[in-house]
Amino acid sequence: MKKKVIIEIEDSPGEKETITIQGDNLWGKLLKYKHLLMDMPEQMDFSGDLKSEEYDLTSFEKPFWFPSESKLKNMSRKEKLFLLLKEMHPNDWVKSQHLKREYVNIFDENISLSSVSTYLARLHRDGFVERRGSRAQREYRLMSEAISP
Repeated sequence: MKKKVIIEIEDSPGEKETITIQGDNLWGKLLKYKHLLMDMPEQMDFSGDLKSEEYDLTSFEKPFWFPSESKLKNMSRKEKLFLLLKEMHPNDWVKSQHLKREYVNIFDENISLSSVSTYLARLHRDGFVERRGSRAQREYRLMSEAISP
């Protein structure tokens, strides 16, 4: 059975929004809503338990797959980008702009869009990602057999 998270936000009586997230890579999908969840007032009434052994939704700072400080210190930006693709977008087509935003949010480290594009081009050249679209609309996806750059 696939995991499912339902977030229901009621701003005022009669005004309600519901976000349903389900499937594989639930944590990666939840991180896409990080800013929305972090902006919720502390006094908001959450129904249900926001913590589980696998996902801690009250802390978005470091996902469960985040490397240790010592390992992170020795990782190149290209390796971090590959890790981001592998853990958050194992089967998704993503644009470099999207990966740049996630990289900055998750690794708390600035990276230019041109650097992200360069690393993605190298990962493509080396057979770790596939790409599609024109230069302006290019998207990348992790190759299913990719293990590590």
